[in-house]
Amino acid sequence: MALYACSDIHGQYGLFQKMLDGISFSDRDTLFIVGDIIDRGPDSIPMLQEIMDRKNMICLMGNHELMMYTNYRFPEKENYWLHSSNGGTVTRNAFNKEPKDTQKAILDYLGGMALQVELPIADTRYLLSHSDFIPERGSVLFKDISYKDAFDTVWNSPWRMWEYV
Repeated sequence: MALYACSDIHGQYGLFQKMLDGISFSDRDTLFIVGDIIDRGPDSIPMLQEIMDRKNMICLMGNHELMMYTNYRFPEKENYWLHSSNGGTVTRNAFNKEPKDTQKAILDYLGGMALQVELPIADTRYLLSHSDFIPERGSVLFKDISYKDAFDTVWNSPWRMWEYV
């Protein structure tokens, strides 16, 4: 049994499959995907559906998943999902072609994602998240906190120098 983590797959289903083959990923392994599985690439929806069906793949919410979820469940909120730099248009077009029950299942899955997952391994405690984290908390589900805290968790980053001078 092996543990793996990856991030920012962005709809590149072929490369995702190649990665799984390259690590000989099996049903005994666990893959943590630390957000941004959708947008920009051509195959966000099929990849998302496979991840939803696999019990040994845990996907955390990234800013792209939050933007998609916001577009459909909180349309009154400001959202840049369809801005050209975010690549949400390809995902939206594919999503809108899906049957309503599939759309609901996908949105329910996104709404049930974790924002951060505490992962104790041996004597070390790891905290996985897409970008920022909520201090003094272990695993946190999107549905269990405020939208603002979720937004801050997936968008704030020490790597955005213009935000953290």
